[in-house]
Amino acid sequence: MARWTAGMAVSSLLVGLFVMSARSATAPGTAGTTDKPKELELPNGKYLILYPKSMRAGQVFSLSIQVFDLVKKFGVTASLTASDGDPSVDEKSVDFETGTHNATINLEVPEGSDVTSYMLTVQGYSKNDDGHPAENGLKFEKQKRIKVHGKGLSIFIQTDKAIYKPSQTVHFRVMAVYPNLKPYLGKLDIELMDADGNKIKQFKGEQNVEHNGVITKELQLTDQPVLGDWKINVQVLGSQQDKSFTVAEYVLPKFEVKIDAPSFFFYRDTLLTFNVGAKYTYGKKVKGTAEIVVNLSYKSYELNKRKIPQHKITVDNFDGSTTVKLTQEELFALILPPSRGGSTVIPLDVLKYKKIQISANVTEGVSGIKLSAVDTTVPVETQHHQLKFLAATPSSFKPGLTYVGFVQLSRMDDSPPLPADLIDNNGEAKRLKMDFQGTVSDPKYTAKKNLNESFTIMPSGLVRFFINVPEGFTRLDITATFGFVSETKYGVKKFKSKSDVGIQVALSGLEGGAAVKMRPQTFL
Repeated sequence: MARWTAGMAVSSLLVGLFVMSARSATAPGTAGTTDKPKELELPNGKYLILYPKSMRAGQVFSLSIQVFDLVKKFGVTASLTASDGDPSVDEKSVDFETGTHNATINLEVPEGSDVTSYMLTVQGYSKNDDGHPAENGLKFEKQKRIKVHGKGLSIFIQTDKAIYKPSQTVHFRVMAVYPNLKPYLGKLDIELMDADGNKIKQFKGEQNVEHNGVITKELQLTDQPVLGDWKINVQVLGSQQDKSFTVAEYVLPKFEVKIDAPSFFFYRDTLLTFNVGAKYTYGKKVKGTAEIVVNLSYKSYELNKRKIPQHKITVDNFDGSTTVKLTQEELFALILPPSRGGSTVIPLDVLKYKKIQISANVTEGVSGIKLSAVDTTVPVETQHHQLKFLAATPSSFKPGLTYVGFVQLSRMDDSPPLPADLIDNNGEAKRLKMDFQGTVSDPKYTAKKNLNESFTIMPSGLVRFFINVPEGFTRLDITATFGFVSETKYGVKKFKSKSDVGIQVALSGLEGGAAVKMRPQTFL
């Protein structure tokens, strides 16, 4: 939002800022000069004009005008012109009595024009007691070129489905909205073209005020239409929008095949278990034959023109669902041997860097129709869990005050830990181990000090940890450990301030609807 203001003491033009004296002002066209201002009779007061930095075709361009402490009548006129010398496309004025007032001038921006900018001109002039402009009453005239955004309307086209068969009816509706989401109620043109670009039908000057501008139409397809992607084109006030739909000979699938596999596989696990299922659209299980293929993913350079080893399973008496269990040895058999001899392959070392790919298809026993499931990829992970320091964990600490941070424990697919993951063999709740390594720097020496703590793990996996940082610490390295998984936050530094004084406010007993209790703590 740009602004022009007029004030009491000085007259000059800055970027988006106009100041006018109540007792002196530069003549028009000399703003910003250092010549002695010419004595003029100006109404004593201040003026503020706010306006947008850009405008949209077909929209209202509003200027907010405020005047303060006027002792004489005053008027302001605003206008828009495409270029110098052209007549204004819109011009409006507002008058002010003495005192403090505010008003709005709304200028209409033309629709459907290819003009990329308009010149905004604002004039201020004093008025006689009878309301007419005073002789030589022009007190300021300022101009600003305003950019016009070409897209004044957003056009929406909706069809009742994406694919149509010959002889079916295409139902669609169209509407346009302004940037403020108010519906456009004017006229628009609609054209429909087939896949070869031939214009099949058109609707000129369509309008629907009763239904908030929503226009509903239809197109009856012939029994032998051009197959392919057809197009609906809508044009309104210089804007246009296309929407495609497909005309094809197709048959809706009668059933769907799905693979239900784990989100990841731990490389030391001895069994990979997943399920393949097929159901009709109405829920009944599909009977027939299922074919399942499992392999490891490889880069093209790893294959070196060799075929990827596959584990194939055929289920002849498929009854809607089957569970597949692959042993660790069967997964090892999917590993490519070394190219050109090479060193001995250690299966576990190879497996932990791979992804397991599963594909499946089901053939319906009665019709022989074969459908495939979306291929599923199961990443192989070296751990069951992962630890992450949350962004809310501070990057600095203040010695003498409590440092509070947060760690998130989750499974490798970012899901919360299972309840069994948080219980040890003795039935006790597991705790997150935290190691705080502090650096103590002194002009004479640098030393390391370790502090060890453990903290409660919430069912969601969130851990809130805290430590009272001893005096003298200048750096803190924090390591969180859960089983064989660890994560370290390096370089938490001492907070520096000129006074070296701090204050900390801790919340206690925080509950919804209750009074907030705070415990302040300071350090010097």
